[in-house]
Amino acid sequence: MKALISIIFAAAAVALVFMVARPLWDNILSLRAESAVISDNLARLQEVETLRDDLIAARNSISKSDLARLEKLLPPKANTEDLLASFETLTRARGIALKSINFSAEVSSQQLAPATQAATGGVKPPTQVSYGLSVTGSYEAFRSLLDAMEKNLRLIDMSEISFVSSDGGALTYSLKAKSYYQK
Repeated sequence: MKALISIIFAAAAVALVFMVARPLWDNILSLRAESAVISDNLARLQEVETLRDDLIAARNSISKSDLARLEKLLPPKANTEDLLASFETLTRARGIALKSINFSAEVSSQQLAPATQAATGGVKPPTQVSYGLSVTGSYEAFRSLLDAMEKNLRLIDMSEISFVSSDGGALTYSLKAKSYYQK
């Protein structure tokens, strides 16, 4: 009888292991796997936080004057009024008459070339504002204006230059150009 009770207790212990302890063991294994995934995600978040802190430190190390120059180079909005004022100042300083300036609709560089964003690693390309301007003056003054526009901090891409002679000896120059800004 003692042997039968021992066999029953042994069978009950084996059944208990398979019925109770095995599901608990499986639960522990799944929790360990989840813990490993959470630890991996935490490590990635710490890397991102370190990268963010490094970028903030790098940005804070840039002087205020350099940040102002960068903002003038690639402003956060079109600033067509600043472009107009800049062209008025540049032409007036060289004795050239600014006849007209026409700003056209702003076109996103992303709309022009969708592959550009993929090539730049997800960084949005700058948006461009196109314009045409007409000035009247001497050839030397016009060359001086082009030199000043080339040295201007705001990036200006000239795409077309044409001129017409008038009876008074002054030339009328028509320029088509575009500038950029970051949206």
